Amino acid sequence: MNLVRRISAGALSVLDFGPEKVSVLIAEKKGDVFRVLGGGEAPSAGVADGEVVHPGDASEAVIAAVRAAESAAGISVETLYYNLDDAAVEQAVSTGSKTLPGEGEVRAADVAEACHTAERLVGHFEKNIVYARPLGFLIDDRDPVSEPVGVFGRKLDASVLILMARAEHCESWRRVLRRAHVAKSVAVPTAWSVAYGVLSAEERKNKRIAADAEPDFVTVFVFGENRIRALKVFRPGGASAADTGARLGEAARELASAETEAGELVVTGGLSADEAFWAALASSQPPVLRRGLPSGVPGLEAPRYAALAGLVAVAEEYDRKKPILQRRKGLMASAKDKAVSFINEYF
Repeated sequence: MNLVRRISAGALSVLDFGPEKVSVLIAEKKGDVFRVLGGGEAPSAGVADGEVVHPGDASEAVIAAVRAAESAAGISVETLYYNLDDAAVEQAVSTGSKTLPGEGEVRAADVAEACHTAERLVGHFEKNIVYARPLGFLIDDRDPVSEPVGVFGRKLDASVLILMARAEHCESWRRVLRRAHVAKSVAVPTAWSVAYGVLSAEERKNKRIAADAEPDFVTVFVFGENRIRALKVFRPGGASAADTGARLGEAARELASAETEAGELVVTGGLSADEAFWAALASSQPPVLRRGLPSGVPGLEAPRYAALAGLVAVAEEYDRKKPILQRRKGLMASAKDKAVSFINEYF
């Protein structure tokens, strides 16, 4: 009897539900590279244009891919990270403030409170926050700082970029994964995964415009200083590859005009191999254009795997925080732990 072992420490399980294939990968990081333990694919079902229309069929597709990956890896999936797209995603930049107590030295807890206040200010019952990262900080309404912990002042302002997806859409995917017997699932915006999939660590520090072009969703975004800075998502809606390429070029130009020093467009995804798409995109006068191929995960070098390959790196970053976020009696162990926790969470 071929028994599946419990998942080993350090193993990461990720899922991408594409328009044609559901892909699941189990991998672990060894040094600076990822080692694939096992993978599985199944035909997509139950989803149309990125929307769950038949939860049972979608769950069966996930189950088939997960079982194939578990069988190949010899271990079971407990936490599954998955890429989330929503054409109705909303973007907001919100500012949260914190009056500093005592001598006015900024602590990690103060920064976290200011950031959480910014998130609460954009709270919406019909939307779920799927991504929140600070863009910058201000001390006493006048002094901008990038790392506020340890700085002195009377007031701290945190400017936070927030991405919100429809609550109903998020819950549909959570139901699919629960029905697929996934113990815990973590949604990751596809843009974040794509950035980690096709941009090097050095490129992620500087502003780049990147796009993931698939038949169901096209995601174009600005990435810089290791975070998403602006984003647009649209559905091709049955349009031709050429029309989709032209529309992407227009969206990229809009982002480039709003974001200085973001003059390169890196494009990946299944449509990036279509010559009609690429010709229309190139003729739409986008920023400097290049194809982006995923790297870092053996076997996932094709453009359609960019979001899956990058998701492995994002999942590893999440997983790496776990020892830091362990609590004793419900409280962080020390002020140093708080500072390290903040740096990991927000940077």
